[in-house]
Amino acid sequence: EKMLKVFHMHSSNTARAPPPGSGVVPTLADVPDDEPSRRENAERIPQQQAVGHLQYLQNTLYPELSYSVKIASKFNKAPCDAAWTWIKGIFRWLKKDECKPYVIRGGEWKNMTLTAWSDSNHAKDVDGRKSLGGYVIKLWGDLIDYGSFTQPIVSHSSSESELIALDMCARRVQYIVWLLEAMCGKKLANVPIYIDNNSTLEWSRDSPFSPSRNCHVHARYFYVRDLQREGVVNVLKCDTADNLADLMVTFKSNENFYSLSSRIKGGRLELPNESQAVKNNEAAEKAVKAKKSQSKSAAAQNS
Repeated sequence: EKMLKVFHMHSSNTARAPPPGSGVVPTLADVPDDEPSRRENAERIPQQQAVGHLQYLQNTLYPELSYSVKIASKFNKAPCDAAWTWIKGIFRWLKKDECKPYVIRGGEWKNMTLTAWSDSNHAKDVDGRKSLGGYVIKLWGDLIDYGSFTQPIVSHSSSESELIALDMCARRVQYIVWLLEAMCGKKLANVPIYIDNNSTLEWSRDSPFSPSRNCHVHARYFYVRDLQREGVVNVLKCDTADNLADLMVTFKSNENFYSLSSRIKGGRLELPNESQAVKNNEAAEKAVKAKKSQSKSAAAQNS
């Protein structure tokens, strides 16, 4: 309430979701070209201060704000009316929403479980055509780590952008596994990471490189293969509706927003259908073996 008064939003109308009702994402085309207008906007719009407040809330109580705040932070050095409208939409939602803090309940060390989700939105940045990546990590079913980040390169396909997001998520999981081992002496293995892209699931395994499909992908993003061979992570397929990281990278609808938000902050979460995930896992392994045999047959014929 104090924050809303600082930005004169305490008497404004409420909103059903953080992005404004129009859902129009601000772009650099909304920023004035001339320097006088830019200076006027910087003096008139308290953008950096507002984003700083929102980032604090996003890091402490509102993981569901990750996507909206990520969009707003892009305009910290170039305030504009379109970006300010986007920020005011977040304020209106905060005025409506009752704070529902997530609680880390913990559990017994011997029953410790770690689960992660990874997702991306391919080339949705109109200005640079880069993708957003996101991840959600839970310990004992309680949220402990999450994030939304702009990917460092422009990906050629949705599968590549999903692989880049998976690489970040897998590295975060590896860090948490090391941290838990140092704290309690127990090393977790085969930590499940759920994704919703079949091609990325295949690429994350020991499938042969295909010049027509994945030769353009940088080698560094195949690090997840090493982690799977070493038994650190286990990449599994889940339905898009069950991918909690979807909330970190996009806004689809009010219903989707509230469904994923409640599941992320709701504590003890029912994991995606494990039996179905195992079936998907087995199907992916069979596909990999089939491709390897085809590659060997082709190599034998050529020789």
